[in-house]
Amino acid sequence: MSDSTPWKFTTLTDKDGRTYVYAYRNKWDPVKKQSRIEKRRHVGRLNPDTSEVRVSAKFLEDHPQYEGVRLFYEANDLVERDPREVEQEHPEKDCSWRCETLQCGLPWACWSLATQSKLLQDLESVFGRESARELMRLAIYQLESPGAMMNYEDWLSTVWLPGAQPLSGQRISELFAQVNQARMDEFFKLRQAGIRQFHQERNRERRLTNAKAHDIPMVMAIDSTSISTYSTTIEDAEYGYAKQNPELKQVNFTLGVDYETGDVCYGYESQGSINDKTLLGHLLQRMLNGGLDLSDVLLVTDRGYNSLMNVQRLVNLELAFVQGVPLSEKALKQKFLQYAASFREPAFINGRYGVAARSFKENWTQGPVAVEVHLHLYKDLKLEADQVTDFLKNLDKIIEERNAGKSIDPDRWKTYARFITQTAEGFYARETQAVSQECQFKGCFVIRSNMIADPFVALEIYRERNIVETAFRQFKVLNRGDRLYATETAFKGKFLLHVLAQALRMMLSRRARFNYSSENPLPNNSLQKAFMQLRRVQAEKPAGRNAWITREIPKKVKDLFDLFGLPLPPRILRD
Repeated sequence: MSDSTPWKFTTLTDKDGRTYVYAYRNKWDPVKKQSRIEKRRHVGRLNPDTSEVRVSAKFLEDHPQYEGVRLFYEANDLVERDPREVEQEHPEKDCSWRCETLQCGLPWACWSLATQSKLLQDLESVFGRESARELMRLAIYQLESPGAMMNYEDWLSTVWLPGAQPLSGQRISELFAQVNQARMDEFFKLRQAGIRQFHQERNRERRLTNAKAHDIPMVMAIDSTSISTYSTTIEDAEYGYAKQNPELKQVNFTLGVDYETGDVCYGYESQGSINDKTLLGHLLQRMLNGGLDLSDVLLVTDRGYNSLMNVQRLVNLELAFVQGVPLSEKALKQKFLQYAASFREPAFINGRYGVAARSFKENWTQGPVAVEVHLHLYKDLKLEADQVTDFLKNLDKIIEERNAGKSIDPDRWKTYARFITQTAEGFYARETQAVSQECQFKGCFVIRSNMIADPFVALEIYRERNIVETAFRQFKVLNRGDRLYATETAFKGKFLLHVLAQALRMMLSRRARFNYSSENPLPNNSLQKAFMQLRRVQAEKPAGRNAWITREIPKKVKDLFDLFGLPLPPRILRD
């Protein structure tokens, strides 16, 4: 280089995961007594797998001595390497196992999202680069073409993913065996920290535009589901409370999902016989012991997690929560009866939701300190009418069948027996008082929160928790996670794959929702429809080259990449 001052080199990775090499010179500032960058030049793009720099035309024009030289970025310097030495260290990969035409739209979108969201980088921090990338490829397989692991190699030959190579069944088993709850906890600690940082940056941006703006907490919805299994080796597989296939043992999986990004903040596996009430305390302690910072996180759970002990636990741990409450608490029914008339008064009805609400304050103790908790009681008048109609319709049908001498399913009879009486003439009829008491609480529900004082804000937050229910529905149906086919050594690895696939799916869904516009909507409001359109992007292999050339991408598919906030696949695909 012409100047006597030597160049120094550094790298910069953009939001899409591309890494570039820059040359710079420093100059001493005698006033501020510190070194500052005097000049900076773009050198080229870095291949992170080989450390080779693809030098830019402008840099070569200014520095012709590098023409025809293979440069590598090593130890913050540019190093010239002999081509024969490079070939020995990085021999050209065998690509004969791949098809001549590859589907690259959806795999590229998933890989780009994993990089952009730092999902891949967090995985690499825990499992190492090679294993993490193989796990991510397997997760994308679960997302795009869920099926048995034995089909992974066939699927891989039809798609393009960077650095991919076929895996033997033994290698896949070894990857799964690396996954345990401690490593998953370490991974989720990184994920949750990154999501918290995202929310903190958003709050800082709000305050810059509006000094009076209140910080919006990160909201995490928590829910559990049971996965049935035929395995006889999984220690945590136990008989539980499964609605389907009760004859099979099951394992409980719990997910914590961020409202805004759709990303999975936490995943936990537990014994199949443990119910949600019992699980919550252990789950919270596990999250805190694992290093998750929940100090500015609002936890949202359904009524299955509610108990007075769990509310006290949340208060003691100083955790913000919005929690559904079952009507089994006797004092709640008394309050509904006491204020029954007000639930039909316009002053207490929110027109947007069609729901009436009354709020009360409860005093809980946190050691020697009194803590205020808000108890929100609701009555949905439309839901009440529907529930009363359905209840009476089913009740009258059983009475009719009983009077006709027909046999009735024992479980069905057990549900309605207390609402039926026998007349002096021997006919079955409604037990009027029991029916009236039952109908009083139709359309009623309760939410408790130590953070949200406004009942309709609490209701909106609570209703949004369906994001985690959507996650489980997709987890079970679309990603085929409804049945666990694995051994003790492999099932946590499979669980992690499903979680990674679900995180990608939910992040794409949330991005489509937030980036929506009338000019660029999600096709048919269906993520599956979008996936089908992304699969139209293909790349072909020219004769004699270990590279694939991406075909022209249709405009509607380009719009999808914009909708998801992701870069288009490059023109040339090579490992």
